[in-house]
Amino acid sequence: MYEIEKNVPLSPHKTKYPWNDMVVGDSFLVKPKNGQTARSFRCSISALASHRGKMHNEKYTTREINGNIRIWRVE
Repeated sequence: MYEIEKNVPLSPHKTKYPWNDMVVGDSFLVKPKNGQTARSFRCSISALASHRGKMHNEKYTTREINGNIRIWRVE
């Protein structure tokens, strides 16, 4: 049996990317993991940015730059 508890504060969600600290115009650079192509990594990080944007009413865009991926907050 599980006990239902009320008014337990939700602990902050930890993320390895600085989404919570970004304002429109900010960006950060991410390097693909060893053995991962920039193209496949960009697909993964773009999907993550899109999901984050939909959940928080924000918009992000990504670009490949010299084998790395830069993510900008655009709205």
